[in-house]
Amino acid sequence: MSSDRAGAPRLRSPRRGSQKTGVFQYVVLAVVAILVIVIVVIAASGGKKGKGAAARQAKERQTEVARREKRGDKGSGSQIKVSSRKDRESRRRSSREERLERRRERRSRSRKEERTGRVVTGRSGRGGYSSKKTGVPVLKAILPEPTGERVALVGERRVKKGDQIEGRRILDVEQDRVKVEYFTKTYEVKLNQPLY
Repeated sequence: MSSDRAGAPRLRSPRRGSQKTGVFQYVVLAVVAILVIVIVVIAASGGKKGKGAAARQAKERQTEVARREKRGDKGSGSQIKVSSRKDRESRRRSSREERLERRRERRSRSRKEERTGRVVTGRSGRGGYSSKKTGVPVLKAILPEPTGERVALVGERRVKKGDQIEGRRILDVEQDRVKVEYFTKTYEVKLNQPLY
């Protein structure tokens, strides 16, 4: 009997893959192959990059060794990194020590100038430079004025009651002494004595 009858149910046979599916499989396989090739190439070039960096470092070491030989230093290439770090540290330390030494010299020079009383230029309170006599000012004389007021000669400067000299205020000028106020303390200075 034939199965092509009009009322007979048809049996479905399983479908085989069409040609589109086969082509799609080949395309997927090709894409995966290309990705694998790209990954292999990247991995291979990454290894070469590392070798290039090592080659660069070796070349730098060789140039450093050549420079050292020119200067007369001798050392192996492996010690260059450590010794150059030590060199930098020693240079920093020596420059710091030199700065400290220069400061000490300046301070000692200024102390000597203060002791000898030489004239040096110094920064004034108003921002300009002025020449001033260094050292402690001495009360040299007390002079009467025609108005009846007394004036004291302290160092090279004439001061009267109420004036200030080097942060100290003159409270009173008497015949043989001067009363001075410094912060909250009051003291007296006699003739030929230093102001502080």
